[in-house]
Amino acid sequence: TLSDTSIANVTANKDTINGSYSLEVSKVATAQRLAGDQMAIGPLGITETSTLNGVNIDITADMSLRDIAIKISGSNAGVGAIVIDNKIVMTSKKEGVANQMTFGGTAWDTIGVTAGGTAKNVLQSAQNAEFSINGIAMTSVTNTITEVEGMTIEIKKETTSPLEIKVERNTTEVIEKMKSLISEYNKMIESVNSISGDKGAMQGERIPK
Repeated sequence: TLSDTSIANVTANKDTINGSYSLEVSKVATAQRLAGDQMAIGPLGITETSTLNGVNIDITADMSLRDIAIKISGSNAGVGAIVIDNKIVMTSKKEGVANQMTFGGTAWDTIGVTAGGTAKNVLQSAQNAEFSINGIAMTSVTNTITEVEGMTIEIKKETTSPLEIKVERNTTEVIEKMKSLISEYNKMIESVNSISGDKGAMQGERIPK
């Protein structure tokens, strides 16, 4: 059970120890997002094999900003790219400081994503999640927390007061499931006995049409 479901999603399995957990979130993990400069419509006349996160991005003279965005999104660089107001907007597909974009080549300077190889128009900085559970401070490159054995916490936002998480076994539900299993088993046995017992269909008894 949670004191506030808007803060996080929490699931627990049989390995989670019953008890109370207090979660405080000072930062959620975010992905880096960058924008380029406004460019002309149509082919940009850029010919270069640039790199993005170490992955080659082949840019040819006939490519527009839209073509470059599609090329980026279809690569294995781990970056999604779109075009808004003829500016390219690039977003890392993973959160955390470790997943900030790295660039190689001069094409990125040309379209205004970088200046001298350094990110230029930063719309959102990459940051790690910072949180504490029962007073123990921790960090994570994602918003998925698995530091408590058997428990998965998906952070949604920062807390203004601790999120109280209570874990306990639902014995009533287990008992009801066992009763249902036994009932269905008994029905199956009755059905088997009706066709395999004395004068049953499986004993050669004629079945009238």
